[in-house]
Amino acid sequence: MILALDPGETTGYAYLDLVDGRPTVGEYGTIPQAGGDLAAYLLAVRQFLTNHVFYSRGVLVKETVFEDWVPMMHLPTRKEAAEVRGVIRCHCEYIRVHTHKPWASYQPRQVRAALGLPQGAKKPTVRKVVEAAVGHPLPQKQVDATDAIAVGLCHLVRSGLWTPGIVQVSPGRAKTTRKAVADEEIDLAAPGGRKRLDDLIRRGQVTFGRR
Repeated sequence: MILALDPGETTGYAYLDLVDGRPTVGEYGTIPQAGGDLAAYLLAVRQFLTNHVFYSRGVLVKETVFEDWVPMMHLPTRKEAAEVRGVIRCHCEYIRVHTHKPWASYQPRQVRAALGLPQGAKKPTVRKVVEAAVGHPLPQKQVDATDAIAVGLCHLVRSGLWTPGIVQVSPGRAKTTRKAVADEEIDLAAPGGRKRLDDLIRRGQVTFGRR
């Protein structure tokens, strides 16, 4: 089992496991902010990790921030995100020392690469690919939780435990002609597979299934 985190002003989390070789998602959500009180929020993050990690099995993985994203962030956001990551990193190491549970950290570029996405892929595209991987839709408002799931999927890929396979897409109707478009299966490992999927997502023609 994996507990994946997407730390920041709002921290997303998700539990992932492999069932019959496919990733499944258990509990997921966000650690709520404490009314703008940073100290209280940091305490809430630490308490979450104590409750969810120390007494559970599995691997803890988290996302780091693109170094070239930092100058683009507002100063308060940058400070808060850094402090949250510091709390999580410290607790990860504490857990490793006392329970021998490993932890890992990945940059967004690594997460996107593991899912076969270009570095410029936007959040909706990432969400669609994550939905394809887990086989069901995710709430659009749960952006941080979806990012946490993506981090967990990245760990599965980079650990050699899972490889994105064939995604079945139902394009529906083409916007230009309004004609129905037949379902197709896209092999994500085949040359051009990821590009074809990205094109369909960008045109807004895709709903996902899984084979």
